Amino acid sequence: MTVTNCSNIAAISLTLNYDPAKLTFDGYQSMNSELTPGMLIVNPLSSQIKFSWASTDPANIGSGTLFEYRFIANSNISTTLTWDMQTPGNCEYTDMTGAGYYFIL
Repeated sequence: MTVTNCSNIAAISLTLNYDPAKLTFDGYQSMNSELTPGMLIVNPLSSQIKFSWASTDPANIGSGTLFEYRFIANSNISTTLTWDMQTPGNCEYTDMTGAGYYFIL
């Protein structure tokens, strides 16, 4: 997940949909150092991965990588990963003033 112009961030919520018959979630890596302070939860569910981060110290990432997910392919069949943009709260962030914004993915 990469971002641009990402500054003064207090909270992030992202939900990725995937097909567990074709992929197995294997964790995450390359976490941006701006996300080190605060609380992080990466919760794999049956067909989704929910990423939540919040802090009282703002993250000033600018442009760069937030994190990378790792998957193991269960078959040679291709599959699609999609962000859950339909469910309110699943792909948004909040700045330090409390204003909420949707990610443009």
